[in-house]
Amino acid sequence: MLPESQNAVFFNEGHGYLFVKTLGQGQFGCASLVRSLHNGRLYVRKEELRLSEVYSDHQARTQPSREAQLALKVKDIQNVYKLKGWVRHFSSAESKALEVSYWSLCNLGSMNGVYDAARKYGHRLPEPLLCQWLGSMLKTTIQVQQAGIIHRDGHEGNWLLHAENGRVKVILGDFGCAKLREECTQQQWLSGCRSDFANILQIMCLLCGFTDKGTPISMSQVSSYRRERYSCGFMQVLDVLEAIVQTRPRSTTYLHEQISHCIAMLAQVNRPVDLAGLSYLRPTVPKLEFAPYEQARGVIAKNRASFKNWNIATVSSEYPGRASSIKVLGMPREFHDKYYRKEWGSIYQKFEH
Repeated sequence: MLPESQNAVFFNEGHGYLFVKTLGQGQFGCASLVRSLHNGRLYVRKEELRLSEVYSDHQARTQPSREAQLALKVKDIQNVYKLKGWVRHFSSAESKALEVSYWSLCNLGSMNGVYDAARKYGHRLPEPLLCQWLGSMLKTTIQVQQAGIIHRDGHEGNWLLHAENGRVKVILGDFGCAKLREECTQQQWLSGCRSDFANILQIMCLLCGFTDKGTPISMSQVSSYRRERYSCGFMQVLDVLEAIVQTRPRSTTYLHEQISHCIAMLAQVNRPVDLAGLSYLRPTVPKLEFAPYEQARGVIAKNRASFKNWNIATVSSEYPGRASSIKVLGMPREFHDKYYRKEWGSIYQKFEH
């Protein structure tokens, strides 16, 4: 039970969101973990500052960002990061625009974090789990390319993990560097398709302990000692995958047929997954489901260049009930005078939940 009331950082977008914590900070924006007042779920809020010259006409102003448009194009693919809503704020002088998007939360973070946790605990990820992940990554990449998109940034930080019903799903995220088929020459498209699969092979080599972060490796360089840790069938799949990505494909269809053969090989060596003892593959929910204002004020001060559309809300003990349980207060004088300018005027937004 929460105290009778607490102050929290509140984003008045969509159904309203409470700030939980900052996930990352970039040059022009930041990513935050937020909680919806509509359904109580956690989401990722990404924002980026842009010049409004990009939106030269009404249609451009009312369209979601490029990353959001690409995500909507592949929204029917199961293991792809889901866009939940987007907002665009324009400054009163119409000189700047703030792109905000809300995304589904993957409760285990990225493969990068799982790799770090496995090394910390001295664990080796079980082969059946790697087989499951590899098959899912290959299948998802084929589906994305069939939708006319090459991802171009499929490193271990952009493959996310979500635990649900005793199973860990692999989710492809961050389409910020992606390109459409019509934006590429034939050579660029085929090279990009092949590169997406080559990235998956390098992630597998990393998770298997064959190499370190940022150090590409050929399967021929993997010692027999390290190969013996895994079954002959699994190693054969990695060898075949390397042979595929090292050869220039005749066509996308031919490349996908070869990759589908790898997926069929994986099905033959796949076994049931046992997650017992792998504590870092169990989802954790923050104990504080929002950050009280007194706790978050330091974060706000540090990221004041990015936090553009926020206010202070009093959260009652009914939380996370109806929006009526949230009372939005004026901003404390110290922050209003020092950091904040009420410059954001017109707004376009669309939410699916």
